Amino acid sequence: MTEESTQAEAPETTQTAAPSEAEPSAAPEAPSTEERPAIIDPDAPGDPRWLLGVVMGIPLIVYIVMSTFDITRGDGSELLTAILTLGGAHPSGYPLYTILGQLPARFPLGTPNFNVTLMLGGVPAAVTVGLMFSTLRRLQVTWPVALVAAWMYAFNYRTMFQAARVEVYSLLCLAVAVTIYAMVRHLREGDQHPRWLYLATLATCLGLTNHLTSVFLVPVVVLGGFLASWRGLLKPRVVATCLGIAAACSLIYLYLPWQAMANVGDRVSWNDPQTWDRFWFHVTGKEYAGFRSSAKLQEGLSKYFHDINRQTFPGVLLLTGLGAYELVMRRWKLLVLFGALAAPLLIYISTYTINDIGTYYPPLTFVALLLGGVGVDWMVRHRFGPGEEILQKLAFVLALVGLGGAIYTGRGLYYEDRENGPMSTQVADELPKERAIIFTSIDGHTFPMWYRAYVDQPERDLVVIDTTMF
Repeated sequence: MTEESTQAEAPETTQTAAPSEAEPSAAPEAPSTEERPAIIDPDAPGDPRWLLGVVMGIPLIVYIVMSTFDITRGDGSELLTAILTLGGAHPSGYPLYTILGQLPARFPLGTPNFNVTLMLGGVPAAVTVGLMFSTLRRLQVTWPVALVAAWMYAFNYRTMFQAARVEVYSLLCLAVAVTIYAMVRHLREGDQHPRWLYLATLATCLGLTNHLTSVFLVPVVVLGGFLASWRGLLKPRVVATCLGIAAACSLIYLYLPWQAMANVGDRVSWNDPQTWDRFWFHVTGKEYAGFRSSAKLQEGLSKYFHDINRQTFPGVLLLTGLGAYELVMRRWKLLVLFGALAAPLLIYISTYTINDIGTYYPPLTFVALLLGGVGVDWMVRHRFGPGEEILQKLAFVLALVGLGGAIYTGRGLYYEDRENGPMSTQVADELPKERAIIFTSIDGHTFPMWYRAYVDQPERDLVVIDTTMF
């Protein structure tokens, strides 16, 4: 009787299951909101490891080729001077960067500039590219689209510039990438596995010891933890662990008063942060407040939108908007997570009139291209039918050709700034051997001379005075 009743029930089961089995093949012809895949894949994408290696490896090779062995103009030579003399750089001091730079700067092979560029510029930038790819795959974006989006970020001129120079921004972008990836995972797992929340907290707090714009990651962690499980976020063990991570990371800032107290004229110690007032003035960058007095939000927004279109491709913001819409339709919490970072960061950089404001753009571009990848993936899924795989492959090839063009147009980066090292050496050699005072103007000329005075020729009594600073 049991077998007969089971057989009798079988036709009904088959009839109800048939439409659901036919739905995947019919999805490209008649997409509907019910057929949208879950935005977060509960399991790993299953990509071969070599694919992620290619995603990160090719950009890293490009960054290495673009790097220089000698110092460059701008902040790079000043940061390198602070690393090699255990000094303090310009606000906010960048203690994490200075500490991490000690080992590569003193590595016996290569040069200090090249080694620090590679370890704190090229490698973090390549890992950031890999995290963008992994995040998109976790959002169920197909691997060709995820690859193009990640490489669009990797070969953006501003990303390449920061990856091929002694600059703090590659570490900043890495903190952004780790935080976003960890919070995407945390939204999936909730309070069952708070390790992703802890990782995001660690990335954010370490980021704050590298660059203060990492403060915009704090709402991402707090809001993401709340959306995942507010009860889990308020557990005493979770709160204590997160506060412990923050307290431990804050100890890194003790480096700044220490180096100021140890200064006997043998290092650059910006603002001499020995007292609390001087320390707070330095780490908060109050001396740069003047760059906000004449800022206009509309002009700043227009400047960024023009820059991202020029650095990537026209229409990228339309794809970003499409991706944002897809997140709303799939899982709105993710859009809240991305918006918690993008909205205040966009307002911040749009109301800051410093001349090198473009260096602040990559973290925001990272989020824009993440959303753009989701938007492109939706178009590929719903605009190309099963018989149009050749068009998908053609679009993928054309995208790779476009990325090759981006690398080609950015080839000038290889030659940029390479004259500053030899120029500063020549100027130092022309000065009197015993004692000399040289007047410079703007940091592009001053910082390379600081490097010559404090690192290359510390035995000389060479004083460098910037007329725009003093």
